[in-house]
Amino acid sequence: MNVVARHSFAFIAVAILAGCGSSDDTDVVTEAAPEPSAAATAVAGLPAGIYGLDKTHAYISFSYSHLGFSNPVVGFTDFDATLNLDSAAPNESSLEVVVAAGSIYSRVAKFDEHLMSDELFDTANYPEITFSASEIAVDGDQFSMTGPLTIKGIAKDVTFSGTINKAADHPMRKVPTLGVSASATVNRSEWGLTLAVPAVGDEVSIDIEVEMPLEDGA
Repeated sequence: MNVVARHSFAFIAVAILAGCGSSDDTDVVTEAAPEPSAAATAVAGLPAGIYGLDKTHAYISFSYSHLGFSNPVVGFTDFDATLNLDSAAPNESSLEVVVAAGSIYSRVAKFDEHLMSDELFDTANYPEITFSASEIAVDGDQFSMTGPLTIKGIAKDVTFSGTINKAADHPMRKVPTLGVSASATVNRSEWGLTLAVPAVGDEVSIDIEVEMPLEDGA
């Protein structure tokens, strides 16, 4: 239900210190061991329970090829997600996502109207897009989730893969929080979104960035 700690200054500090020593200086400067990643233990450090969506830090977008000239990025502004987390047995967890299809946002009002028309998402007749994860697998800070993605009343299984960016107490909210990046690639024609294929790409990349705080502990 399209998940993204890169560099340490320790190496730079070591290089500077090493460069300051004389050529016959026998002192050895050792780089400090990196602190373990907060995501290394993944969800094991979080309490089980219901995790909701921090809507101020949540993004769903998709991209595709437009005549080969560009790869537009389109998103949704109104959606919700609920994760029932079993931190002791993450594979037993479940996730439900509901997207208001009419909240599609391309930054171009005329195009938004076209996307919502019966030629594409037909939001008047199909106001919701849903995803339900029936299979969840967690390995360290990597995860995958598979389940039916329903668009225009058509359900097709999709697998999202991603990274657990952080699983820890939120420093401001003061509650356990899970932050993930996830993505999947699908063919839109499988959901009846066939307009202009193949000139406008059939293959669509879906990208998700969300933060999910604990709402109700088990």
